[in-house]
Amino acid sequence: MVDYSIKKSGNTQKVVIETYKEINEVGQFHYAASMYNGIRDTTYLLSDEVVNMFNKIFNGSRKIQSYMVINKLPENVHYAGGFMWFSCTYPDNTTDSFLVVPPFMDPSFERLIFYDYKWPSNLAYKGKTIRKPLIEKEILKYHNACKYLPKIEQSPIIQ
Repeated sequence: MVDYSIKKSGNTQKVVIETYKEINEVGQFHYAASMYNGIRDTTYLLSDEVVNMFNKIFNGSRKIQSYMVINKLPENVHYAGGFMWFSCTYPDNTTDSFLVVPPFMDPSFERLIFYDYKWPSNLAYKGKTIRKPLIEKEILKYHNACKYLPKIEQSPIIQ
């Protein structure tokens, strides 16, 4: 799972990875996030409870897209959040990727992506940016083809 933003400069678009989360087949969780003082980076084993939560959703029986219950915001609702790219590789080497807008998703899926992880104390700060060139290229391809992404904007101030 990647939280990202798009930076534009003229006609050039660049994916900026804000957080990168990866879970391998044995439940090892790798987390990296851009922070003001560098990249917060850690790897640790998830609890069986959390692994089971992920396995319930990412079991190959449903496409990630099927957890999207709406594809646009209600009228007069503003979206100030960011975008997420999910990619899951199943044991048979098939891959399912999808751009996620959290308020569009089924509540069970949304709970999973905002699960309150128990962070270990071995957090390291290293580097200034998260670079994953192949993933950035893939995200940009999905982002540019996607027709349902809402405009990111703050709610107007009501007086």
